[in-house]
Amino acid sequence: MDEENQKKQPNAVEEFAKQNAKSAGKKIAKEAGKQALKLAQKAAAKLAAAVIGFIVAHIVPILIILAVIIALCVLLPAIDNFLDEDSAETIDEVTYQTVQEYCTIDDTGIHLDKESFLKNITVKLAENGIDLNALGFGDDENSLSNSNTILGNNINPNSQAAKYLYKFMSASLAGEFPYIPGSDEETQGIIKIKRRKDENEEPKDLTFIGYKTFQEMLKTDNDAEKEDIMNYFSLDESWNLCIAKYYKQTVNGVLKEYSISEVKIPYRDMVTQYTVPFMFLIDLQVITNNANYVEAVSELMTKQSEIEFTIFDSIIIDKTEYNFKADKHTRELESDEGLEEGEAPGYYTSVTGVDETTETITEIDNIKANVTKAKTWLIEQETNYVMNSTTEYPYGPNGTTKDLGSDEPITQGEGTWYENKKEYWYEEIIKNEWIKSGDTKTIITPAEFMGLWSNEKGTYEKGAKYAPVGAGKPGKIVKYKRLNGTTDTDPVIINIVTAREELYELLEKPATQNHAELMREMIRIYMNSEELTEDSFTKLAFISMYEPHEFVAGSYTGDFDVHDETLFVTDLDELKKAFQGGYSSNSKLVANAQAFLDMQEKYKVNAIFAAAVSITETSAGTKGNAINGCHNWFNMTGKDGPYKSSTDKYGNVHNWRIYENDAKGIEAFGIFISGAGATKRYYPQGNYTVGTIGPIYCPDSIDYPTQAEDWVATTLAQMSRFYEAIGIDISPIIEGGGISSEDLKDLFPNGVPTTAAEMQQYLTTITIDINDAKGNPTTTKITVHKAVAEDVKAIFKEIQQSGFKIKSVGGYSWRNAAASSSRSHHSYGIAIDINPTENYMIKDGKIISGSFWKPGENEYSITPNGPVVKAFSKRGWTWGGTWKSSKDYMHFSLTGH
Repeated sequence: MDEENQKKQPNAVEEFAKQNAKSAGKKIAKEAGKQALKLAQKAAAKLAAAVIGFIVAHIVPILIILAVIIALCVLLPAIDNFLDEDSAETIDEVTYQTVQEYCTIDDTGIHLDKESFLKNITVKLAENGIDLNALGFGDDENSLSNSNTILGNNINPNSQAAKYLYKFMSASLAGEFPYIPGSDEETQGIIKIKRRKDENEEPKDLTFIGYKTFQEMLKTDNDAEKEDIMNYFSLDESWNLCIAKYYKQTVNGVLKEYSISEVKIPYRDMVTQYTVPFMFLIDLQVITNNANYVEAVSELMTKQSEIEFTIFDSIIIDKTEYNFKADKHTRELESDEGLEEGEAPGYYTSVTGVDETTETITEIDNIKANVTKAKTWLIEQETNYVMNSTTEYPYGPNGTTKDLGSDEPITQGEGTWYENKKEYWYEEIIKNEWIKSGDTKTIITPAEFMGLWSNEKGTYEKGAKYAPVGAGKPGKIVKYKRLNGTTDTDPVIINIVTAREELYELLEKPATQNHAELMREMIRIYMNSEELTEDSFTKLAFISMYEPHEFVAGSYTGDFDVHDETLFVTDLDELKKAFQGGYSSNSKLVANAQAFLDMQEKYKVNAIFAAAVSITETSAGTKGNAINGCHNWFNMTGKDGPYKSSTDKYGNVHNWRIYENDAKGIEAFGIFISGAGATKRYYPQGNYTVGTIGPIYCPDSIDYPTQAEDWVATTLAQMSRFYEAIGIDISPIIEGGGISSEDLKDLFPNGVPTTAAEMQQYLTTITIDINDAKGNPTTTKITVHKAVAEDVKAIFKEIQQSGFKIKSVGGYSWRNAAASSSRSHHSYGIAIDINPTENYMIKDGKIISGSFWKPGENEYSITPNGPVVKAFSKRGWTWGGTWKSSKDYMHFSLTGH
C-alpha cells in the first residue's frame, strides 16, 4: 500500500462509521467510530483500500462492517490466542480429569481439591501457549505469588483470577453433578434425582447417601428397610449413579422372597448435551478480555439451569398358577391268612379327589432412567412419560392342559396311584412400562444470555432482557468491571460477533452442537437489529438438546470391553486366521499381525479391536484421509509433526500424523487409546468400551449427525467377523449383556487368575438339591465361585420344586470354550451346564457338543421360558439358548459367556 493511501485509510474508515451508525444508536456509533479511528492506523498496513471499497459497496448492515473492521484491527491478535482443536481438547481433558482426580465423594457430598486443579489447569494453559495475563487475569496484583507472570503454578489460589477459573470450571461441571447440599460451591451440581413408580403420583426426590452407607443398606434383611433404600441414591468411585431395584415373590399370598440389588447408571453420558464446554468460557475470556462478563455468563449457566433426572420403576408382574387334578386311589393289604399258594392277597380301594392349586406372583423392577426436564442457558425442554400396561399369556389365555394318563394298577402289595391325572398351567405377565408420550416441549430462551450483552450493573442479573439495536436504544455497550477496578465500556458483543466462527467450532461438539445452532441464530438476530421473540426461533423448532439415551436395567447392552484381557487373542497363528477369515480382501492385516500382538501386550488394547478400527477408518490402510505414504491406518490427528495437512469444506485444517512404517502407526494407536502418551481421553477417563470410545474418537457432526453411532456399530460388526473366523461368538456380549472387566474386577479383586492354581482360592464345592433322572429328589455336588454359591443353591432348589429332571450338571472346569482359543467362563466358576447330551451346542448347523435338543418331546431338554431358564434369569444369569450366532442350550453363565 502506498503512503498516500495509508494516510487516506483512517479518514475513510471514520467517515464510513459515521455515515452508517445512525441505525445502531448514538452510543454504539460513538464507540464504533472511536474504535475505528483509534485502531485503523495500526491496521492500515493490513487493509487495502480496494477491500474497504468492496465492503462498503456490497454489505449493507452496519454491524457486519463494524465486525469485520474490528476483527481486522483489534481482534486478529486476540484470535491468535485461540487454542487449536487439539489444544482445546487437551484443556477439556483437564476439566474431565478434575472429576476423575481432584473431586472426592463422601457422605456429605462432592469436594474439590482447588489448589491441585488450579495448578494443573494453569500449567496446561501455559503448555498450550495461553498466558493467563493475556486472558485479562493479570490486572489483579493479588493474583501473583512468585513472579509478575501468571504461569504454571505461580497463580495465587486465593486471588480473584483463581476465583474466576473456579467459576468457569463450576459452570462446566454443573451439568455433570447431582445437586447435593453438602458439596463444595464448585461441585454443587444442578441435577435433581427423582424416582417415579406410579403414574398418579408426583416423582419423589431422592436423597444422597455415601456409597459405603448405600452398600451397607443393601445388606439388610428387614423388609421395611428394603423399602426405605428406594428413597436414596449414591455415586460410586467411577461416578455412576447408584440406586436399588427389587425382586419379590409370593406363593399363595405368603411372601417367600424379597431381595434388593444395586443398579449402576452411567448418567454422565446421558446429560452431556446439557453441559457447557470449559473452553467455551475460556475463549469467551480471550474474545472479551473481561472476566467479569464471563463470570456473569457462568452464573447464568449455574443459577438459571436445572436438570431433572428421573428413575422409572417399570414393573413386570408374572402370575403363574399350577393346578393338579386327579382321582387318587389307595390300597391296603388284608390278611393273607388262608390264601392258596400263588393266590394274590385281597385288597380294598378308596378313591379321593385331588385338586391342588399353587399361585406364584413374581414382581420384578426393571429400571428405566432418563432426563425428563432441562432448563439451560439457551433452551428449556420437558419430556413426558406415561405408563403403558400390556398383558401376555405365554400358554394362551386359558393356559395349557396336559393329560398324563394313569399309572398301571398295582396288583399286589400296598400302594397309591392316580387316574385321570391332569396338570394345568396358567401364566399371565403384566408389563407396566414407562414410555415417552411423544409430546416433548421445547422452548428457546436466549433472552437472558443476550441480556448480558447490555448489562450495565456488571454482575449477573436474573431476568436481564435483550435490548435490540435501534433508534433511542442503548445498544450493546457493556459496563463490566475489570480486575483493576476500571469499568469496561468496550462493545463485548461486537467482539463476540467477530470471533463467532471460533465460538461455533467450540460448541460444535457431539454433545453440544445445538448450542452452536442457537448461537448462530442469536447473532443473526443481533446483526439484523431484530426484536427478540419466540417467532425469531421458529425455524429452529426442530432443535432438541434432548437426545434419548435411556438406561434400562438388564438391557443396557451392546458394547465390548477392549481392555478385558480374557478376550484377547494371544496366539499369532490364531490372530492371522482371524484377520484372514474376517477380512480376506486385504493382506496387510496378516502381514502386521505381530505388530498388533506387540501393541496388545504392551498397552492392553485388544488387537482385534485395533484391526477393526483400522478397517472402519481406512479399510485397513487402503483408504482414508491420512493414508497416502504416512502409515496412519487409524486417521489419527495431532499437531505434533511430522504430519500431513488437509482442509475441509469449512476451511478447518486437519493435521494427520505420519509414521515411519505400519508397526509404528499400530503402536501409536495403542498409546493413543491406553493414554500412555500425552492424550488422556480414553483409558485414563474410564473409556474402555467401543461404545464409550467411539463418540470421542469419531464424533457426530452437522453433516453426519449419526457418525459416532455408525462408527461403533461398524467396528463391533467387524470385530464379530474376526472372532467368528476363529470360532468365537461374541454376540452374547454385544447383543445380550456379556461381560466387562468391571464384572471380573468385582469377582477377582486381586486380578483375574491365569492358572487353575490361582483360581482355587475363589472356589467352593456346594451341595445342591435336584431331581434325578427318574424324578426322585436327591442331592449332588457342584464347584462354583464363592460369590455365586448361595444363588446357585437357590436356583437348583427352585428347579427341583418345578419337577425338572437332571441327569448331569457341571460347574467349574479350567478349560477353553468349545471350538475356541478363548478361556471358558467355566474356568472362573460362573458358568453351569445341565444335561449336555439333550441340550447341545450348535453353530452354523454343526454340533459342537451334545447330541440333540428337543424341548417338549424330551423331558431332559430345557424349554425356553420354562422353569430352568426362569430360575437362572431372575438372578441375572444368561441362557446360551438366547444367543444369536450360536446356540448353547445346556449353558448358563453369570456373564453371558
